[in-house]
Amino acid sequence: MSTRANIILEEMGNHLWLYHHCDGYPSYLGKHLMEFMSTKHKKDYADIYDIANELFKNDDNGFELTQKRHGDIEYLYIINIENKTIECIKTGFDTEYEDKSVCVAKYNDDEDIQKWFEFCQKD
Repeated sequence: MSTRANIILEEMGNHLWLYHHCDGYPSYLGKHLMEFMSTKHKKDYADIYDIANELFKNDDNGFELTQKRHGDIEYLYIINIENKTIECIKTGFDTEYEDKSVCVAKYNDDEDIQKWFEFCQKD
């Protein structure tokens, strides 16, 4: 079974939902999102639509626009453009537990970026 994930791009109260059908675990998608945001958007300003367009252009395996959270995801990533953060939430889909934030990092802070990559290696 594929490891599915949603990504929420947040900015000034607006939310753009993306769905990623496979490889949604932190060691792949979490790492990919941090590399993308910390290299392309560490200092530059882009809105959620610019970021989504770039993700679609640069990804070969499955970002899709969606309107809400899918019911069968294992990970939810929230990228907040204003705060320059990425959060990874392990969902309750495959367990009896509630959703739980497992890591939050600023993609414009070198120490946080390192913390995120260390987190991604653990999964």
